[in-house]
Amino acid sequence: MALPWNTLIIYNALALLLFYAIAVSKIVVWIYYSKKSGKNYWLVLCVPGKNIGVVLGLKFAANFGLISLEIWHIVIDLSFFFMKTPDSALFYLLSCVVKGTAPEASLFANMGAGEWDALYKLAKDQGVTALVFEKLESLPAEVAPPKQLMLQWFSHTLSIGKQMERKYLVAADFAERLAAANIPVVVLKGFAIAAYYPQPLHRECGDLDCYMLGKMAEGEAVAASFGAVVEEANYKHSHIKYKGLTIENHKYFTSFNNTARGKGTEAALKQLIFAQAPARWDNSALLRPNATFNALFLAKHALRHFIDEAICLRHMMDWALFLKAEAANVDWQLLRPHLEASRVLPFAQLLTRISLRHLGLPASTPLPDWLSGGCGGSATASASCAGSSEVAACSGGGAGVSSAGCGGSASAADSGCGDGAAAVGSSTNCGDGAERLARWEEMLLADTFGGHPSMAGESFFMKCKRILRRFRRIYRFRDLADETPATLIWNAFAFSSYL
Repeated sequence: MALPWNTLIIYNALALLLFYAIAVSKIVVWIYYSKKSGKNYWLVLCVPGKNIGVVLGLKFAANFGLISLEIWHIVIDLSFFFMKTPDSALFYLLSCVVKGTAPEASLFANMGAGEWDALYKLAKDQGVTALVFEKLESLPAEVAPPKQLMLQWFSHTLSIGKQMERKYLVAADFAERLAAANIPVVVLKGFAIAAYYPQPLHRECGDLDCYMLGKMAEGEAVAASFGAVVEEANYKHSHIKYKGLTIENHKYFTSFNNTARGKGTEAALKQLIFAQAPARWDNSALLRPNATFNALFLAKHALRHFIDEAICLRHMMDWALFLKAEAANVDWQLLRPHLEASRVLPFAQLLTRISLRHLGLPASTPLPDWLSGGCGGSATASASCAGSSEVAACSGGGAGVSSAGCGGSASAADSGCGDGAAAVGSSTNCGDGAERLARWEEMLLADTFGGHPSMAGESFFMKCKRILRRFRRIYRFRDLADETPATLIWNAFAFSSYL
């Protein structure tokens, strides 16, 4: 429904005021820093992420016809090209991890100490410190981060690797002991996904999540017999503490909270994990679940994290690297009805879109059209993006992206979205579905880089704010959620320890 003309005038006026006020302030900042450092900061006026005010101003102007959508996409793409923000640089480096290529050194020639510091902090916040360091090591000294920061980054990466190695060795020992009693230990989430990473020990994770294929009680009895401490946690899992490692021993895969859809998803996951025998991880007794199970479980797990508290780039990298390694092994025909019934399909499409457009997932990845949404898999529109050497093209957000059909919400509809676009919303129109998916992409990325307060040491007042913030998230992202807002809020009070 069209907005009344007087409302449009007000929106236009506000958009112009916002845009020009922030643009003027950016110009002042540009002049100041250019004179102070001798560097050219003009592109700070049009970068995404941290300079969200300018982006919003441009987006308002594009929405109401003050500028064309093509100009909007060109401005955003140029900002990625010149790598002037830590978030665009981070996307580019992570895309190099996914593609297995070395970063282009010339793109970092103008990175200053402050920008490197911001990139390091952002990588820490997003849980990808060690992944980024893998690529920074290959940069020549003249464009690499300052020596002191590089040493700090190296120390942090080394610490992550040692912690993960210790956890892996304890987990392998635990699995060996249970295997001797004929009890399988199938690893879930972080440990299972680490196997898809170029350097598995660089995938940060905390606890070991496992499933014993219906032998939970027997497994706990055996674990207690060799000194592990078994504790009740909640209806979903128990805690087993062994040599400093906390093991979440799952009875159920998800917090289904007694809803009909939740129980259906749980039943589907149980069916899928038994559909194909798990595979060994390296030479240990740790087992990894089959690819079809992992596809549903990873998407479901990431969606619940997103609705409850937000996700980070580590979750998105999990999905991208999983698809790169396992897309050909997933039974997509079997999986699709489960994704739809559990209302996880739109979020899986969204993660896939980000993997193809920003994280370097190859366009040749064998994905069904209904999952890729027309920006990858066999889609011709993205074929010129994912493999391009020009600023990593789609995978790094490079210049020329929108002209290839992968750059923004407007062009996404032109690239062909297969038969899956209708699953994104109520409309069966391909363009409407692609535009909705593009809008969700913008919302998810803005939320990911928006910063989220820590729960550590919070006061009663801060806890109340956090709870209200969570309920606001539930309503704001209700179109992506797997349950209705009322159900999620009720379950938060009835089941969740988060409150």
